[in-house]
Amino acid sequence: MESSVEQRINSNANSPIINSLRPETSYWQGRNHELAQMQQWLHSANLRLIGITATGGYGKSALVAKLSEKVAASFPQQVWATFSDAYPFAVWGRWLLDKLEKPAPEKPEDLLIAVCDCLQTERYLLVLDNLETLLQNDGQWQDQAYSDFLGRWFGSSSESKILVTSREQPTLPSNTLNQSQWLRLDGLSTDAGVALLQALEIPGSEVNLAEFVKGVDGHPLLLKLVAGLLKAELTFHGMWKRLF
Repeated sequence: MESSVEQRINSNANSPIINSLRPETSYWQGRNHELAQMQQWLHSANLRLIGITATGGYGKSALVAKLSEKVAASFPQQVWATFSDAYPFAVWGRWLLDKLEKPAPEKPEDLLIAVCDCLQTERYLLVLDNLETLLQNDGQWQDQAYSDFLGRWFGSSSESKILVTSREQPTLPSNTLNQSQWLRLDGLSTDAGVALLQALEIPGSEVNLAEFVKGVDGHPLLLKLVAGLLKAELTFHGMWKRLF
């Protein structure tokens, strides 16, 4: 008789439950230093995993999406996985193999090896977005198989790279820390924030726009949300004047 976990794995293993769409990067502004740093890390032979941490809305996913575009020539084989749920490794691993058109082993205990072996066949760029969904409050993994996978993958020979976005940095095997680099993402610079508001057609002097950007700590999502509200209000007032 199957356990509830096994039933969940078997029922969902081949279902398109994981979002693999890269977020859009329209109205991109700034982040040149961060992009240059991460590109340097990506092309370092000694680094296998590069991560970005920040609270919500600071543009972690957008930055990785922009980076993925810039390195497409070096990494033509890219796979994006957004963790909107704490998928067990068995579900994610089978999804990944299916995505890469590789056979999945019948035995669950062979899946970890199969995923690692798959990443050795070509030069992949694997993006794990919203990784905090898989973590406990102390940074430990909810499913230990993810830690086992990374431990084995760090110890293998591969030209593939893993990019991670997470609100919290996960606990990695202690003997692999020299193979990873983490970037703490801050808000947009004042100049980039002003340029974003201007690209979004928000009226105002540069001085006033700069004060607003500073007031919200360059928070990209908040800037876009406020810009949307302002444009909606301006549109409403314009319609009202035309009607009356």
